Amino acid sequence: NEEIRQTGTSMMKGLLLDVVAVTTLKSAVGRTRPDGSDTRSFPSGHTSGAFTISTILSRRHGWKVGVPAFGLATFTAVARMEDNRHYFSDVVAGAAIGIAIGQLVTPKAQDTGHGLQVVAGPSKVALRMKF
Repeated sequence: NEEIRQTGTSMMKGLLLDVVAVTTLKSAVGRTRPDGSDTRSFPSGHTSGAFTISTILSRRHGWKVGVPAFGLATFTAVARMEDNRHYFSDVVAGAAIGIAIGQLVTPKAQDTGHGLQVVAGPSKVALRMKF
């Protein structure tokens, strides 16, 4: 199935870019985790990967797939904080990175005007969801 192949290709590209971006940032920032186990807290790689996949699924298959996927990605972010592995800012940064990478690697199957977008202005960055 061509649709499944394209979705899989976008996921592989997205996760590869995600690993490179997150690993580079973790090494450069060196933030200590809340549990003190190491200095690789910022940004959250689990959160970034989950939001990369969610964005790809949302863009390729619409909101009916995207909403549950983003729900699971949000659950991942909350679980990382609950496990005392990340601060709130770590998971927010991970989510933003994941969404940006997902949008970068995934052309929309059809432009419906719906979805999640990263919006940047001179003094702010925000997420906008259109239904």
